[in-house]
Amino acid sequence: MEHKTIQFEVVQATNPYCWKWIVFLDATRMRTGIALTRADAVLDAELAIEKALEQFRPRRGFADRARRRSAAQNSIG
Repeated sequence: MEHKTIQFEVVQATNPYCWKWIVFLDATRMRTGIALTRADAVLDAELAIEKALEQFRPRRGFADRARRRSAAQNSIG
């Protein structure tokens, strides 16, 4: 399966009441987990992907905020 271009798998474990999910972030990193239902496993995998992608997004730092603030003040005065 795929969510936001990242591959993941959901498989039923040997226990009939357990589903395992595996997210392949890149060639060396992956995340795994278990859930009671297949739907929960898919949701958990998608949430793990969202969390991993959140770490890669650039964040606005202090310098960017200061630059925007000074630009706003210059346009007012």
